[in-house]
Amino acid sequence: MHLHRGLLSVATALFATVLPAQDQQPPAAPGGAATTAGSAAEQACKNLIASLRDGQGAALWEFLPKSWQTDVNTTVRTMADKVDARLYEQAFVILQQAAEVLADKKQFVLNTPALKQLSPGAQKAQMEAGYDQLVQALRAIGGSELGKHSALQKFDGARFCKSGGSALLQQLMQATQADGSTGADMLAGMSVKTLAQNGNRVLLQFTVPGQKPSKEEYLQVEGKWVPVELVRKWPTVIKQAKMALAAMPAGGNQEDQAQMRMGLGMADSVLKQFAAAKTQAEFDAVFSGLQGLAGGQARAQRRR
Repeated sequence: MHLHRGLLSVATALFATVLPAQDQQPPAAPGGAATTAGSAAEQACKNLIASLRDGQGAALWEFLPKSWQTDVNTTVRTMADKVDARLYEQAFVILQQAAEVLADKKQFVLNTPALKQLSPGAQKAQMEAGYDQLVQALRAIGGSELGKHSALQKFDGARFCKSGGSALLQQLMQATQADGSTGADMLAGMSVKTLAQNGNRVLLQFTVPGQKPSKEEYLQVEGKWVPVELVRKWPTVIKQAKMALAAMPAGGNQEDQAQMRMGLGMADSVLKQFAAAKTQAEFDAVFSGLQGLAGGQARAQRRR
């Protein structure tokens, strides 16, 4: 659905403000020698990193320029008028059901043969290490205020980031990697250094122990320091989201709704089958059936 792609773009842009891309090497800020005491941009990033490490979701919202906050609030509230309220809330119910199945059938999930083939060696160890955090994250999303259509209609990014956003962030920060470290550990070891500064443009270096340092340019927008790359992309991201929403009729596209209703019904049926499984063999049988269904749908899609 165009709506989903638009909202995904907004979410991706938001989370791009958290950390620099490790492989990105943008050009240095024009002119100016490296500062000795550090810049306002450096301090802003240090404050954000410390807050995210502690699971304070409100810090991410405060990192955004005021007009960007308005863009997000307006886009989400507009979305509320473009979706079917019953289907929207049902999707969150399905998400909560999935979280409970994952929690109750953890050993079955980790030991199903198909999954072992997809996640060999280190990948399987990493999945096992972060399994419980994944379940808690899904519970946090499914049980958040966004699960109610009425909350979507009066969405307030500041309030959400402080409550539901913080709950989700705390789970992400505690997610364990295969080496036993967490997201919070990574942020705790991250350092920020100003390399060059010229007016409202600053070149920062981010260093994580054991990784190659990365550089990223920051620009001051409405008193907030944000990555230059995000400044370039933000107008396009918001424009695309608004265009996708404007193209949808009030209450949502009927064809999309029919597909979503069918998909949610199938998900509910499969989750109930997983929940009813008493043995590994019964669980694997449901999983195999799901794989067969997905393969059949993929083949039908290619024939179109």
